[in-house]
Amino acid sequence: MINFIYSGEGFNKQIEYSFRTIINFLTDENYEVAVNKSEASITNDGLVITYGERYFDVECSKRIHIYQSRLFGKDYLKPCSLPEKPLKRYRNIPVVYSGKTGVENRVMMQADTIRTDIDILASAFFMLTRYEEYLLQQRDNYNRFKGSDSLAYEERFIGSPIVNQYIELLWEWIKHLYPKAERRTLWGDRSFAAFISHDIDHIRKFRTIYPAARYFLLEQDISKGCRAGIDFIRSLLNIENDPAYCLDTICRLESRYGFRSSFYWMTSSSYRMDSRHAGKLLEIIRAFEGEIGLHPNTGTYNCLEKLAAEKSKMEKVLGYRVEGCRHHYLQVSAPLTWRIQEQLGLKYDASFGFHDIEGYRCGICYPYRAFDLEENRMLNLVEVPLVIMDTTLNARYNAAQSIEVIKQHIDTCRMYKGIISLLWHNDALDSYDWDGWNRIIEEALQYLHKLEPLSITGCQAANTLKQLWGKW
Repeated sequence: MINFIYSGEGFNKQIEYSFRTIINFLTDENYEVAVNKSEASITNDGLVITYGERYFDVECSKRIHIYQSRLFGKDYLKPCSLPEKPLKRYRNIPVVYSGKTGVENRVMMQADTIRTDIDILASAFFMLTRYEEYLLQQRDNYNRFKGSDSLAYEERFIGSPIVNQYIELLWEWIKHLYPKAERRTLWGDRSFAAFISHDIDHIRKFRTIYPAARYFLLEQDISKGCRAGIDFIRSLLNIENDPAYCLDTICRLESRYGFRSSFYWMTSSSYRMDSRHAGKLLEIIRAFEGEIGLHPNTGTYNCLEKLAAEKSKMEKVLGYRVEGCRHHYLQVSAPLTWRIQEQLGLKYDASFGFHDIEGYRCGICYPYRAFDLEENRMLNLVEVPLVIMDTTLNARYNAAQSIEVIKQHIDTCRMYKGIISLLWHNDALDSYDWDGWNRIIEEALQYLHKLEPLSITGCQAANTLKQLWGKW
């Protein structure tokens, strides 16, 4: 039995959210959350985890105390509550918030007691809720918060899932006090999971002669222009000759290595979902048991009516309920986008990765339950964070560098027993603007296949998280 006792005074929901999020990944053992020690039913052989600005007395045999930082206090949701920089570190792990009472070397471990001023609860809350994005105003032309403006980028931990590192720290402390403690498994007999997805922005490249003209006039590449002109004619004669009409190729390639993926479709784009050509691609996805989700257009992230209209339109085409989505251009705003998605009955979102830099926008490589900073509550919505998007790599690296970056993040997610979330558009098989990406995609699949992850769709990832939480 684990007892969690805190003295949060007005921040019960925030503190409980952070604790429950972390502990549910570690153990399926019963635990109790209490606002003060008088409400807790402590057993002699149990573990007590306490949280507060001071070390208060509790009668127990084994105890972990986490000193509370300034986040959950009078300046909550004010810019002055943002972390002080530069961040302190423990074993090279960034400490976003430290407790007010210092502990020598950050963690003091004794036979039956551990004290730490690493406020893993406030630090995790900061990352999971996108606290800084809520407070900071800088945005790009699409009203997106850029990775280059984040604390993770400035403090150079954007490539590390620090919430997972906090989870590992807590597990280390639990194992120190209870060496026989058993950790719950997330993915059955597999050590980690792979979530491969595709955003279907277009189903044909050669809708007009413009691409061929661009290669001639702007890039002054006569060879590419001539080849594009010929492919434009071939595409007009048979859409299956178009390089973007390649979902059959994608499905066969992924199936060869034992993977299923999720495909996010637009309802207002250069194609119509109810057209004959789109219908054929949808049947291909169904044949390969892929997931079909919604890819909402720009301007839907903050408008319930617009997102509802697109969701309804897609469900009419599919004939069943849509459960997940990823917003076009990764245009999202926390907590508003999450709240709208919850109101529309979506099960999960898969949009929270940075468009300009690969890495861990939410600091975690697990699916997790979203939290609404404005309404101060846990949402009935799962976030499945995005780690790598093809367009991000294509803008930052060459082909050889890109595959190495992908492998590094696969290894990281495997180390933390999480999900590696990879997004590549069907356009990425286009040899005109994506030279070498055929090889990158297949090499990534080969590398993953050797490591034997659990292949999982976005919906399956959300279901896994809901099982960990039990009753919502």
